[in-house]
Amino acid sequence: GLGDVYKRQQQYQRCLEAFATMRRIFADAKVNLLILVGDDQAENFHEENMPPFCVFVGEELWGYPFRLLQWYFGEPPGERMNVLANPESALRLLEGLYARGFDPAYARRMPDQQWGLPHAHIRVLHHVCPESDVPVIPIHVNSYHPPCPSPSRCYALGRALRDIIEKELGPDVRAAIYGSGGLSHDPYGPYGGIIAVSYTHLRAHETG
Repeated sequence: GLGDVYKRQQQYQRCLEAFATMRRIFADAKVNLLILVGDDQAENFHEENMPPFCVFVGEELWGYPFRLLQWYFGEPPGERMNVLANPESALRLLEGLYARGFDPAYARRMPDQQWGLPHAHIRVLHHVCPESDVPVIPIHVNSYHPPCPSPSRCYALGRALRDIIEKELGPDVRAAIYGSGGLSHDPYGPYGGIIAVSYTHLRAHETG
């Protein structure tokens, strides 16, 4: 009904306001490297190769922020968004993870050469870095196709990323880590767009 439409419009507006806040935070912090962690829902990775983690270390990144319009509604996917990459920092990050007990896969080019980055990455970049003026290191986490890495393992990965940034990427790097998504996800249901904060905190304490 109209009430549901109005509710979703309010949710969408809050999302846009949150993205605007993130853009201001990035600008104030003078971020010059974005490590963007997100899942891949059968976009770049499939059953024949489904790594728990994968770091993109290539020189070319792109995606279509409105690709889902074509998937779900048969509408044009919009313009391709080219994204700055930083292969040197990506390789140093990858080596740092290996040294800290993680064994992620890596990719020098995106497996999906038609559409590029999955929506968990490119939609965020469309809102947070619309000018594509900050280099990005995308990291894929398999959080959608069981068996998946545990929340505690993902938390440990985040701590390892922070340690690498502080110790190995150099004093001139002002990096931000952005986690795309959450522990509650109901895209087709009545709670789509709503983050269950209490549940998220509970699971973090139970598994971390």
